[in-house]
Amino acid sequence: MDIIHPDLVPPGLELPPNYSNPACSAYEPRLPMDLWPNVISQLPFTGLEAATLVCQYFRKLAQPLLFQTLTVKPFTFNPKTMKISPQPDSYLKWISAKLSFCCTPRIAASVRTCDVGPQDLFTDKEGESEDPGRSMIDEVFEALVKFKSLTHLILAKVVLTDTNLAQLSRLSICPSLTLMHCTSSAPAPLRLAVKTLIFRNDAAEAGLDTLLLSMVNPNEIEVFSLVGDTAKMLLPQLPHNAVFSNLHTLCYDYSIATSLPLQPFLSRCHALEEIHFAPPTNVVEMPMSQMLDPSDLPSLHVYHGPDFGAHTFTTGRPIFHVRFWGCDLWGGSRSLDQLVPYWQELQLSSELESLEFSVNRISKVFLEQIFYLFPHLKALGIVVDANEYGIYGIYTREVLMDTLSSIHLPPEIEYLSIAKYYPWGHEDTPLKDLVRMKEYLAVYPALRYVAFSGEDFSWRFDPVTGQAVDAPRIIDDWRGAHL
Repeated sequence: MDIIHPDLVPPGLELPPNYSNPACSAYEPRLPMDLWPNVISQLPFTGLEAATLVCQYFRKLAQPLLFQTLTVKPFTFNPKTMKISPQPDSYLKWISAKLSFCCTPRIAASVRTCDVGPQDLFTDKEGESEDPGRSMIDEVFEALVKFKSLTHLILAKVVLTDTNLAQLSRLSICPSLTLMHCTSSAPAPLRLAVKTLIFRNDAAEAGLDTLLLSMVNPNEIEVFSLVGDTAKMLLPQLPHNAVFSNLHTLCYDYSIATSLPLQPFLSRCHALEEIHFAPPTNVVEMPMSQMLDPSDLPSLHVYHGPDFGAHTFTTGRPIFHVRFWGCDLWGGSRSLDQLVPYWQELQLSSELESLEFSVNRISKVFLEQIFYLFPHLKALGIVVDANEYGIYGIYTREVLMDTLSSIHLPPEIEYLSIAKYYPWGHEDTPLKDLVRMKEYLAVYPALRYVAFSGEDFSWRFDPVTGQAVDAPRIIDDWRGAHL
């Protein structure tokens, strides 16, 4: 491997004067500058001299766990001044230095994620004579085969050529792919064995259908997310007669549900377990106009989407987990009366285990109705989006204590979170209130996480140990057994 020229060494970390001496081979390859902060922050040392010593001999001391993510994006040469923007050819030299380092066997074996985004630095279009980004992207794709543990590839604003698609096809295990505003210049699709695909594009560009058809193999795809302004245009491009036998998780842009019939596609997803609808920027209640046959989606047990569309997907199916989103006519959270009809429709799925939604206020009757309709509930997440200056009242510690003091939680409850959307301020919780709350929750032995936050308080603790929990946890953590 060639030694990187001295003019590529970060300022302050120059090679020693005897750079030309063959004995200095311990200094190759030089670590690219944008990786140094990640390294320095995780190595214990005192004083600049010790730091310099660590840096000079870093190749011998490198810990592969520090380099699980390879990022190929523009960065600033001088983080102190940020006045001089490097030219593209300088970036290419740094990218080559980074790839040289990451392709050494020890480091390459640790790379799990590769994040490639030329952004606005390069004009990544095939056929242009001046295109520094093209060579950089080709070099990255050529290196992918050396990362035997690669599990996730993220591409942003990249035009994939037929050569790039062929390079992906040579991977022993095709990683999870996230394609953000990408397209393809390949003349025809090259079917890949992608298991997980996240596909987003907001501009109708040539080559989008070729790229999508290359990534979606009906016999291989397991997780598929199709969002963005072009989603409803691309869905009809998928194979019409193929059965998606392994697809278990599907995420759609909400615009698809309001403009296209989904039944022809969903009827071919026999193993589908989860369906998610990504909310639009401005949530407006629009009819979904969807009709499913009773035999469709027999294994569906997760629904994340608009509350007004839940009936179509949950009725008659073994739903265990539901996450609602929706709003009133003024763009605020639903009221209690507006939510009740949707809960009653969900009651047909008596085995419901988790429920998430937002509401403009809480009350004793409100919670009692939830626990009555869903007696086997194990996880409940409520966001209280109250307007202090409107008609909904304030979600305070007193409101919470009064609400919970006289109701009974489901005996199997494991996760409980009632949090204000934007808590303003915080003050110490009176000890008597905290003791009272812990005594109240002690009668529920299954509880593993409790979070309450409002206008003047924020509690997060583990009822089993009675200790506070530093970071908030979500229902997905509970589902993944990571509480």
